[in-house]
Amino acid sequence: MSDFDDMLEREERQPFGAGVEPGAQGSVEWLYEKVGHASCSNFADLMSTRKDGKEAAPRRDYRIELVGERLTGQPSERFVSSYMKWGTEHEAAARMAYEARTGKLVVVPGFTKHAALQWCGGSVDGLVDDDGIIEIKCPSTKTHIETLLAGTMPEEHTAQTQGYLWITGRAWCDFISFDPRLPEHLQLFVCRVPRNDDYIAKLYATVEVFLDEIEFMLRKLATYKQAA
Repeated sequence: MSDFDDMLEREERQPFGAGVEPGAQGSVEWLYEKVGHASCSNFADLMSTRKDGKEAAPRRDYRIELVGERLTGQPSERFVSSYMKWGTEHEAAARMAYEARTGKLVVVPGFTKHAALQWCGGSVDGLVDDDGIIEIKCPSTKTHIETLLAGTMPEEHTAQTQGYLWITGRAWCDFISFDPRLPEHLQLFVCRVPRNDDYIAKLYATVEVFLDEIEFMLRKLATYKQAA
């Protein structure tokens, strides 16, 4: 078994923000800035549905999580797997590889809040030119190879990427998959994803309903009294 495979088997729980430069994405300051907000990185959970029409568990769990954050003012404790840690550690290298290939400068913002919809935002992996963004994934080698062969962004990232285009008002996203373990010519995959206003309209409506549900729960909890 390789050292990397061994690492992936040892999943550990660690606090968000540990070892991250202050103010950067993943830092303690960043965590508190996004407390209680419906975030683009969780839009796939927010959009999930069941075949029988009932609420899917990921959506329910995320709603309760945000209610807890709004009540406590504290970020939720999240499980960080070795896969997730690997992705975070290699994100900067992926960004530099993209800059080297395209010749474009990437600006990394902090947490961006939606201009009109309160309690909604996201942390874009990078802004490019005046109308573009990037979304970086550093997945398992298997997933990266599947993406290379498919030649397109996996559908599971649609809600997140379109969410970022929605909150930033930008026109396109360069989706990046990066795996430095592969031969150099296979390490970087870039696919341009255009803004989809029809999808964004559906996303907007879904997020509004989700945030209304959170407000309803907060009002209910504000007057909660346990029965004698």
